[in-house]
Amino acid sequence: HSVGARIAGDLYMSPLIRAPTFYIAIVNNFQIHQPKSYQEVPWRNGLGKTLVLLSEPNPGCDSGSGAFVYRLSIAGVASNGPFSRFDDCDRTLVLLDGKGLTLTHSNGQVDELRTRFAEARFPGDIETVATLQHGPVRDFNVICHRHHCSAKVTVLGHDGSNRLDVNSDVLLAYAVDGPARILPRGGPPVRIDYRDLLQCKDPPHGRWIFSGGPVIVVQIQYQPAAQ
Repeated sequence: HSVGARIAGDLYMSPLIRAPTFYIAIVNNFQIHQPKSYQEVPWRNGLGKTLVLLSEPNPGCDSGSGAFVYRLSIAGVASNGPFSRFDDCDRTLVLLDGKGLTLTHSNGQVDELRTRFAEARFPGDIETVATLQHGPVRDFNVICHRHHCSAKVTVLGHDGSNRLDVNSDVLLAYAVDGPARILPRGGPPVRIDYRDLLQCKDPPHGRWIFSGGPVIVVQIQYQPAAQ
C-alpha cells in the first residue's frame, strides 16, 4: 500500500475535492474528511441532533437502520431520556466532554461513564436510557450494522499510548483536540487537523504510530458475507 503525506495543512500527490456540501481531501488510498463535510441530522426520537461525520451507505437499503453499513457521529446530551433505536446494529459510545453519563439498558446492562474517553458497548436494538450525572455531555458514537461489520474503538494519546496494531478492513481516525500525525506501517506520515476524520480502506496491517492530540481510532471489520 502506498500513501502520500499531508504536511503543514497542505496536500501533495492529490487534488482537494470541493463540492457545495462537502470537503474531502484525498491522499492516495487515504481520505481526509473535513468538518465542512459533516451533516447535522435530527435524532430518530426527535429529542436532539447528531453531527454525522461519516456514513458508509448500504446499497441494498435506503432507509432505517439498514441504510448504512457503519456510521460515525458526535452528539450532545443535554437532558435525561431514551436513546434512539437502531435495529440489527451494535453501538460503541465514547464520552468526549462532560461530567459523567449513565446508560441503563433493558437487557440489565448498566454503563457508568465517569471519565473522559470512557467507553460503552451495547446493542442498538434494545431500550437504552441516558441519565446525566452532573450536567450536559458530548459523546462520540460508532454504529455498525451487525450483519455487515463490527467495530473496535481505541483512544490514543490521552494516557501516553501512541501505538496500535492495525488488522482491519477500514481504519478511521478522528483528531479530538488538535492536529495529529499518523505514521502507517511502511508509509510516510499523514497529518490530520483538529476535527478531521481520516479514512483508510485496506490499511497496511501492522504497528501504526499516532502522535499529537488525542485520536479516536476505529477499526472496521466486514463480515465475510458482506465483503
